[in-house]
Amino acid sequence: MNDVPAGKDGAPVQRNEVVEGKPAGTYGGEAPPADWRQWARITVWVIVAAGAAVFILTNREQVTINFVFFTQQVPLFVALVLALVLGILLGGSAMFWWRRRAAKKAERQAARP
Repeated sequence: MNDVPAGKDGAPVQRNEVVEGKPAGTYGGEAPPADWRQWARITVWVIVAAGAAVFILTNREQVTINFVFFTQQVPLFVALVLALVLGILLGGSAMFWWRRRAAKKAERQAARP
């Protein structure tokens, strides 16, 4: 009972050659190195979340927005976030249509004899 299944080519592996459920040769007998990119992503998202919280807390005064058919009072951060979302949607849709048009143009040119 000193063998662990699923060694190389299905052959059993001695228990003293297993590190954290994997054969010792997988990582040279040591734990895998930490992925610094994952920690960098987490750090960036924490900084962005903290910045968003500060943004919301500092821009709470009421502003008047004049829509086409009505006027509404909302906190400033809501107006700014709404403008950001609309800008992202408009920019994304413009890029989508531009790429689609370019792809169709490339198809037409490729289909020419």
